[in-house]
Amino acid sequence: MAFSEAFKPKGSKHLSIIVDADGKEVQVEAREDVEQKVKLEEIINILYAAGYFRARIKGISAFDKIIIKKERKEGEICVSQIFNQLQKVVGIEEQYRNVSCWRKKHSIEDETQKLEEQLNEANSRLEKSQMANSEDKLASEVLRKLQKLVTANENLKQQELAFREQCKAELASLQNAIREVEEVEGDTDQERAGERQAIDQLLERVTVARLAVGKRTRAVAALQRQLDQVPSRTELAQYQRRFMELYALVAAKHGETKKFYTLYNCLNDKHNYLKKELNILNSIQDSYTEAMASPAAMEQFMTQFESILHGIQQNKRKVEQKLNDEKRQRDQLSTRLLALIELQRQIRKK
Repeated sequence: MAFSEAFKPKGSKHLSIIVDADGKEVQVEAREDVEQKVKLEEIINILYAAGYFRARIKGISAFDKIIIKKERKEGEICVSQIFNQLQKVVGIEEQYRNVSCWRKKHSIEDETQKLEEQLNEANSRLEKSQMANSEDKLASEVLRKLQKLVTANENLKQQELAFREQCKAELASLQNAIREVEEVEGDTDQERAGERQAIDQLLERVTVARLAVGKRTRAVAALQRQLDQVPSRTELAQYQRRFMELYALVAAKHGETKKFYTLYNCLNDKHNYLKKELNILNSIQDSYTEAMASPAAMEQFMTQFESILHGIQQNKRKVEQKLNDEKRQRDQLSTRLLALIELQRQIRKK
């Protein structure tokens, strides 16, 4: 696709004046296209960003903003001629360096100055030509990019048209399918009503089954908690060992406490007996001097002494009786203990 086709008129029609390839103004019919105008503005922005400032000059046609005349050959020819003349002047100056001629030297200096001015002018023209050459290269690169963009734009338009045709075909096929489905749905309404009724019945049965399963699960959980509350054999053995240890500790403490109580009672009884004995001895000592004064008092003293002795003997018999009872109880407990030990030994054997 040529680059000039990018500016082909599209859209609304109106007359405009453009400059043709020969430099003549021609009135042509143009069409304004908003999309094409936006793309042209983007292309001009790209040229301006690349350093081609001529694209922003107002009053120049779009084609003239891009196409540039190449004029670097004339500058190169002028520069080569000036260099040749300068070499000739330098040769003449070297030849007449030792000749004392003021007018000749003056004319050579003038000619050299003129040649230098011409050389500077040629250099400036050469620089302008080089700048134009660089602008030409940049314009050619931008032109290639623009051609690629225009080609891509045309391809996208073709793809858009193809996609629209494809969408129309798919829309028609879908509409046909919808009509077929609607026709089939009219015949299957009764079947769907029966299926919905069956589904509702199944859902009710599922709900009832879920309730029954939940009730059974709660019952199983309650039984499981009851089973967990019953200790196992290992736990019972641990409890038994612990109870036996506690019983041994309590028995040892009880025996120790009982011994302390027995010791206390013995010492208390001994204290009471000693106290009574001391009172009796004090009473005998107090009444002995009075009893020795007369035979009647002596007889009365002896009678009292015998009654005291009789009371002491009764107390002794009570203590001995209590001792014998304790010994008999001890023997009974010892016999019972031996029997229990024998029973435990037999149980362990079994």
